[in-house]
Amino acid sequence: MFIVIDLWTVDTRYLNDKSFITKEQNLQSIVAKSPTDDEILKDPSLDYRVLNIAANTFNDASTSYYHKSVGGYHGAKLKNTRS
Repeated sequence: MFIVIDLWTVDTRYLNDKSFITKEQNLQSIVAKSPTDDEILKDPSLDYRVLNIAANTFNDASTSYYHKSVGGYHGAKLKNTRS
């Protein structure tokens, strides 16, 4: 019982009710559409890919929410194994 009380008092210093957000707040931060996204989506052709140079091209997955992207995140990265 002492362990639970001790952990509870220490943990609440770092993680409290203000540390959490609702699902709606999380969804709004993920799908926030920029004016650039609106402009790209005006194109009726679906044969395009977007290169987002404003973020790290090959480690950012936010571009792929609305568009086909050139970069994007993938767990299996290409790597040069030659020394």
